[in-house]
Amino acid sequence: MLSHTAGLPALPGHGRLLAPDGPGWTDPARVRRLLERAAPEWPPGTRVGYHGLTWGRLVAEIVERATGTTIGRIVRDDVAGPLGADLDLGTPPSTHALVATPIPGSRGPLPVHVGPARVAQVLLAVDGAGLLSRADAFSTGPRLTAELPAVNGTGTARAVATLYGALAAGTHPRLRPDTVARMRTERAHGTDQVGGGPVRWGLGVQLNPQRPGAGGLQWGPNLDAFGTTGAGGQIGFADPQRRLGVAFVRSHLCETSALGQRLVAAVYGCLAVLSS
Repeated sequence: MLSHTAGLPALPGHGRLLAPDGPGWTDPARVRRLLERAAPEWPPGTRVGYHGLTWGRLVAEIVERATGTTIGRIVRDDVAGPLGADLDLGTPPSTHALVATPIPGSRGPLPVHVGPARVAQVLLAVDGAGLLSRADAFSTGPRLTAELPAVNGTGTARAVATLYGALAAGTHPRLRPDTVARMRTERAHGTDQVGGGPVRWGLGVQLNPQRPGAGGLQWGPNLDAFGTTGAGGQIGFADPQRRLGVAFVRSHLCETSALGQRLVAAVYGCLAVLSS
């Protein structure tokens, strides 16, 4: 489940339920029932494919059944809270005014081998409108307060970098270094069945990917860096070799971020100067 090999990357038949203006976002029980009835698209564990939005709901179910509490409370009390990091999954109404309204962006061409209908299912798009083009619908009101894993987490770049920095340095108060080591150990690799291209996954984190269309790695030169590139051009990763956490967030959403890549390059350029 954690390594995107469960075979449930899409939510067949979601229809209007999870359109950008659909009612399913604040009704997780209906989404759960759809996932319960869905047949895996491949034998679990045999292929890897980005479970872009279903991953959040599937993991939330595991967390909630195992702990008796919600995944948003786990994030607040056990992940972000001990670091004083300004991160929320299920943003309290008292801080809604602090949340930036996303500026819709545009997607690049869809992967040819996947097909528009397939990608639409994975990204929960309806009538050509997906989450990138209607992300503003999740930045206010009940949808911002609801806990929607993979959709409506909020926070600052400093907070994301603080979290990844603690994971990189092994200093997180609640997550032991051996737990983090298991998390960043490669569990799956291959050609992504959804988006194409080579991918490597640990447990819930992507391992330093190749830069699209160019040589080198996306998150600095160290192969064991781990994290994620979020929708709209966000970046967050940990580099254990340099004991470093890096994050870049933006309001103007687009599929890739040349600025983000330049900032990552600048970080490592500064480190090279400091160590010379």
